[in-house]
Amino acid sequence: MKKLTTPLLVFLMLSAILFSGYRLRKPEMTPIYVINPDTLMLNYRGTLEVQEIITNYQVQLRALIDSVESYQSLKGDSIEKLSNDPFFLHLQKDLEAHREKISHEATYYAVWLSDQINNGVTDYASENKIDYIFSSGSNSSIQYVSPKYDISSQVLTFLNERYTNEEH
Repeated sequence: MKKLTTPLLVFLMLSAILFSGYRLRKPEMTPIYVINPDTLMLNYRGTLEVQEIITNYQVQLRALIDSVESYQSLKGDSIEKLSNDPFFLHLQKDLEAHREKISHEATYYAVWLSDQINNGVTDYASENKIDYIFSSGSNSSIQYVSPKYDISSQVLTFLNERYTNEEH
């Protein structure tokens, strides 16, 4: 029997693999998905509701400021002279309490919105068997993403449908 050389042996092995029906497979690649959190935050229905709430607080605050200014104008006194006026002090106390309430509510809703979106993205990934979703927003380290990988609109639809179905 003739001794087989290495190149001939490699050729025979590859031929046997190809003819036996075995197919070489590409390694399985994990798909890349990205979301733009800025897009989600701007277009999420919860954000719109929060904006309405904060706007209402600001309207109330403006009315209180107008009341303080009107009272001061009506009295014609400086703030120093009005510092002993019980009604003026009451108006100022209400004004400060309302400012604190707006600050507290704005912080609460910012955290709430962030949690809603983050939890929604996590749930969307879980339901759609997605292993990784990267962020491509303004605070992201990703500089460019092809739009074909951006699933922001699908995630936004998911978030908004879920928001609509929840009680508020």
